[in-house]
Amino acid sequence: MDLSQQVTEFDLPIYFLKASTITPAITHWQRITSGRSKPRLKGFYTFEQSAHCPIFEEPEKAQKILLEDVLNGTNNLADKK
Repeated sequence: MDLSQQVTEFDLPIYFLKASTITPAITHWQRITSGRSKPRLKGFYTFEQSAHCPIFEEPEKAQKILLEDVLNGTNNLADKK
């Protein structure tokens, strides 16, 4: 089952925090559309110095995103919006 083909609509903000190899994730992120009841808010954040687990490999950047964007419901720090 390929969820990236079947799950493309969300009624909540979507934040992708992705390590440097991004091709499959960016393709899925681009397919995501807004939900029925809320405006679309999505952010794609690339961690260039991470291989597999960005929140542990670049914790300062991850914390900044969580505190400034996720908790505030924004995507100001996102590489793609």
